[in-house]
Amino acid sequence: MRDFVSSVPKLVAQENEIEAGFSVMAHNGDFADGVNAFCGAMLGADQFATFDKQAARILQETAMKTRLLK
Repeated sequence: MRDFVSSVPKLVAQENEIEAGFSVMAHNGDFADGVNAFCGAMLGADQFATFDKQAARILQETAMKTRLLK
């Protein structure tokens, strides 16, 4: 995935956003959950709400406040 991202010539994205996705992937989570949590935090959200138990656990381990929805 890192090779793909670096191979795309005119990719417009924040490097920190991509790294957040890779960080969650490194803990066996979904890339998108990391990106969404990062973007939400950048927009001022104080917690990440999700139905995904695994995503909530992984993000809590990185000190992000999460809310597990039912």
